[in-house]
Amino acid sequence: MAALHHRSLTNSQTGLLWGGPFPALWRPGVLRRAGATLRLWRRRIGDRHRLAELGERDLRDIGATRAEVQAEMATPFWRAAPPR
Repeated sequence: MAALHHRSLTNSQTGLLWGGPFPALWRPGVLRRAGATLRLWRRRIGDRHRLAELGERDLRDIGATRAEVQAEMATPFWRAAPPR
């Protein structure tokens, strides 16, 4: 007995989930990396806000200047801190 296998005869809907207009979004690890990136950005935002709240004494304790803090605050959250 011959088996019929034709796309229109199966319940396969791969084009809707795994293919379609954005197939790269469904590759393994893409969503995990996107989540890790969002967590990193959120941490940077929080760290920069806490850094801005430090007083002069606290900045001296960590070896930073107000100018370095201003440079850090001017850096967009999606970029790493400028090198020292």
